[in-house]
Amino acid sequence: MFAVDEKPQIQALERTAPALPMLPAVPERRSFDYVRHGTVDLFAALGTATGKVIAKLSAQHRAVDFRDFLDEIDRQTEPGLAVHVICDNLSAHKAPVVHTWLLAHPRFHLHFTPTYSSWINQVERWFAELERRCLERGVFCSLDDLKSALEDRIKVWNDQARPFTWTKTADQILDRICRYCSRISEPAHQDWERRKGGHWTITRDGGEALGWIALGGMDCDDGIAGVGCWVLPAARGAGERIGASLHPQVTTRQALSWSDRSEAT
Repeated sequence: MFAVDEKPQIQALERTAPALPMLPAVPERRSFDYVRHGTVDLFAALGTATGKVIAKLSAQHRAVDFRDFLDEIDRQTEPGLAVHVICDNLSAHKAPVVHTWLLAHPRFHLHFTPTYSSWINQVERWFAELERRCLERGVFCSLDDLKSALEDRIKVWNDQARPFTWTKTADQILDRICRYCSRISEPAHQDWERRKGGHWTITRDGGEALGWIALGGMDCDDGIAGVGCWVLPAARGAGERIGASLHPQVTTRQALSWSDRSEAT
């Protein structure tokens, strides 16, 4: 059984400056600008029983490219065995050219994850490992450098491959989701709730969330001076800015009264 998917548009990025390592109380820092030397697509088939990966690099991820990857899986799989392939609902996986190939290879059986549930495919977990150990901090001065790094990483993985195992049952996962949803839906017990990164949630006395304020100021007697902050309504998407940048001397208590009247200016 193989968990199969594509990782498209992997970028060969060359940072303009080396990343600065972490220091005590200082996070890792890197330059925001880079040079992109092209992209490559990666097809991967994770053997769920062994953890070994069959991979193929491609310039695109069309239906014919997926068919060619199925050919690669066929070549590397012991003859006579039935092959079950788990994949998502990408249109390329259901194209006529793939149907024709499956008819000519009756030992192959495709199984599709439910819509919007491709994350349950185990190969996605392997892609996360590839991103963390190879791509996230990688510097690639050419597309060939990127391809070589990917091939080397896949070889290292296969040399010490082991399968992924689920450590929780489906019921345990669903129970945890239910507990989390219950916790975040409870009304706030305080008018002010401190958040990470200098964010405060603003609520009415009844617990209704008015929004939150991104703070950039200092403590003062009447709250916290909101230097260049924005009042964001809870009903709108995070990051959508309404209202205006507050004056440096405007405190969050004043901002609260303004947002309550929807008159932040």
